[in-house]
Amino acid sequence: MNKGVVSILIVIALVGGLAGGYYLGKQSSSESAKRDVRAILDLAFPPPPKEIKSVSGKIKNVQGSVIELEVDDPADYLPHADGSPRKKMTRRVTVGPATKLSAVDYSKFDKAGNPTVLNIAVTELRQGDAVTARADVNIRTTQSFTATKVELVRY
Repeated sequence: MNKGVVSILIVIALVGGLAGGYYLGKQSSSESAKRDVRAILDLAFPPPPKEIKSVSGKIKNVQGSVIELEVDDPADYLPHADGSPRKKMTRRVTVGPATKLSAVDYSKFDKAGNPTVLNIAVTELRQGDAVTARADVNIRTTQSFTATKVELVRY
């Protein structure tokens, strides 16, 4: 073989090896950086648990024993770099015969310093009220559920 052809093949092999090494190194470091950033994000902003048994939000509507509640989407838990608000979703909360309804009033305290808690009826709930609805089952992905407890929060 000609020395020129061998030299060209060696140069091509070296350039190919350098380019391949650069590409694989960059890809490996990029994946490593993504894992490191994800670990930091999970530490600063932990994802919501797999099992959620309560949701809090504002009442959109009350019809009979069904409360339409606007809550934050649990899948949208990281802060938005552009400052936009979190995604919302609507949950339908049914108030059954065993559901306990109460109002927690943080503007009035008892002698022990605890907020006043009063039993209420579903008819006392209004659009815009802040409530927390609790259930005995995982409601992370359900759109409607029967609550075991509904707490109206007053300030």
